[in-house]
Amino acid sequence: MDIIAQRWLISRGFINTRTWGCYTNEIRKKQRPTWQELTLGSKIMAILSDLLFTAAFLILLYILWQLYWTAVPAYYDQKELVSRSEWDMPEDVTKAAQPLDYMPCDKINGKASYERVWGVDWQKEYDLNWKEPTEIKSMIGRVYVPKFGADFVHNLVQGTDKEIVLDRQGFGHYESTVMPGCVGNFAAAAHRDGYGAPLGDVEKIKVGDSLIVRTRHYWYVYSTTGYKIVQPEQGDVLLPVPGDSTAKPTKRLLTYTTCHPRWSMDQRYILQGEFKYWAEVKSGVPQELLDVGLKLEN
Repeated sequence: MDIIAQRWLISRGFINTRTWGCYTNEIRKKQRPTWQELTLGSKIMAILSDLLFTAAFLILLYILWQLYWTAVPAYYDQKELVSRSEWDMPEDVTKAAQPLDYMPCDKINGKASYERVWGVDWQKEYDLNWKEPTEIKSMIGRVYVPKFGADFVHNLVQGTDKEIVLDRQGFGHYESTVMPGCVGNFAAAAHRDGYGAPLGDVEKIKVGDSLIVRTRHYWYVYSTTGYKIVQPEQGDVLLPVPGDSTAKPTKRLLTYTTCHPRWSMDQRYILQGEFKYWAEVKSGVPQELLDVGLKLEN
């Protein structure tokens, strides 16, 4: 068969295919009833199906917005606030931080140690670390959870206002509770869904897992002691001695709160921890963070 014959057969096949396609489309077009030909019931069903499809599409868009897009402005807001904060940096970011031999917030017993570290003007630095910030959204520190990997870090700021703090900055400090490291109950709240979902996987944190806070000068390392599920009105979990309003605190505790279950605000998930040790940021990075590959940056 010469080349001309081959081309002729190919062109005939193409024409037949196009003709068949137009023919079948024409048949389908003739078989499809017009809007005027539909019965009243069929019209109602058609309208309902369109409304349901539209509603499903809008719900899908909302879920995608809540899961992903809300995290974008939150990320940049946190980054911008960090850029305006002054932070100590380790002399060697690959070296494990050395635990200190005195305790934080201990103004009486720790005086000699503070004088050794900060000199005779130690009171000013003491206030910078443990005096309550007065303004909402004031920077306190940053939160790390080694269980969630080296990339997990969120701001810790003053207050628990939803729009100003929790939606934008990560963790919000309950103003009625002590600062990190102090005797009593240091407590903070964070979202479980949307806005970066800092505590989205909170149920994966087990007893013994480390919970770490970095402030201007110090690392505070806590160890998880347990969790509980409570009703939203059970504010006694934030007391200096959780659950006991009359007891005098002697331990340095941590409490993180978030919604439970996911995509609901019916209850609260309460994660609890107890102070393990603290260290100067300049001395290095907690071993718990080095173990998960953290490369510390300002």
